[in-house]
Amino acid sequence: VKMWQSTHECSICKAPFFWNIFGMIKKLRSGCRRHHCRICGRSLCKNHSNTKVSSSLHGFEIPVRVCSECISKLDNSIPHSLQLKIEGNITQASLNVVTRQLFVTSPSSPIKHVLLNAMF
Repeated sequence: VKMWQSTHECSICKAPFFWNIFGMIKKLRSGCRRHHCRICGRSLCKNHSNTKVSSSLHGFEIPVRVCSECISKLDNSIPHSLQLKIEGNITQASLNVVTRQLFVTSPSSPIKHVLLNAMF
């Protein structure tokens, strides 16, 4: 995740943010709220950051705001989330730090679940 930019207007359409009084007067429009893309860190208006995705590759298990340019660059072959809901209690868990794999078993499921590339 990159550092968040601190600009006074949208990085894509140059719409002024609501505290940018000079920019609002110059462009004869009201200001908008600033949002940040959680992948590239750019400052964006709502129109250019209205998509939310969960990308385990970037460490986000819950949907987060992503700009229109970064969403087009995301690889669809990468799993969007590593979350796995296991009903009941977990009876055994094993973590391999070298391969970044987490093995989990539960009494409700005889299958051993493998979470690859776990973010830890």
